[in-house]
Amino acid sequence: MERKVLIVDDDSEICELVSIALRNRGIKVRAAMTGKEGIDEFNRFEPDLVLLDNRLPDLAGNEVARMLKETAAGKKALIIAMSGVEISQEEADVALYAGHIKKPFKLSDMVEYVEEYLK
Repeated sequence: MERKVLIVDDDSEICELVSIALRNRGIKVRAAMTGKEGIDEFNRFEPDLVLLDNRLPDLAGNEVARMLKETAAGKKALIIAMSGVEISQEEADVALYAGHIKKPFKLSDMVEYVEEYLK
């Protein structure tokens, strides 16, 4: 079974490093730098898991997550929130997310985390 991950983060280094690490584990990866690009890419790619930055230049992570969850593919996909700060209950609609990763993270920890969710 092919595993697919979409990274939505405005930090190009995070997108690049995580993409390379996941591809090295046989995971198909795509990345987007804005919420709108992420939604468009999600609809084309239909990933199993989305790594979603909580603060994007155009949309809040919750908005993007809600839009994804409204689609048929989004109902099945897992969404992991990524944030450089602790996300409060008010900031994150916890019902939208399968988990949370705090930045900065060790790349090896991120890969393990993603692989655990893709099982």
